[in-house]
Amino acid sequence: MSEEHRRHPRHIIRMAAVQGEFLLTAYDHEHRLTQVHDLSISGMGVFLNQALPPDTAVSIRYMARDIEVTVRARVAWWQRSTQTLGESGATENYRLGLEFNRREMENNMLLFMALRKYLDKFD
Repeated sequence: MSEEHRRHPRHIIRMAAVQGEFLLTAYDHEHRLTQVHDLSISGMGVFLNQALPPDTAVSIRYMARDIEVTVRARVAWWQRSTQTLGESGATENYRLGLEFNRREMENNMLLFMALRKYLDKFD
């Protein structure tokens, strides 16, 4: 999705530095996320080994030593990708754009602030 269609600018997340774990839950199935591309207070981009249809309800849980936060979101879009994923080395996967639930802005902000130190520099 282009920047002009987003409510808030996305920032690239430096996954190699992240000290914590991301879990995505959809259809009562939990997926460990090894690659998160970007983050804002209104959404995030992730890589997953399967496509999820637009409007699929998901939750994202970030767990670190000193914090655990869960945000609810929906899949806004997906596209095929050849990004190598984690230890499995899977190269056929999907990039998903997730839009956070607007009614839960407090949790969205908490996730963003918990990960801010891992984001590319702000302008």
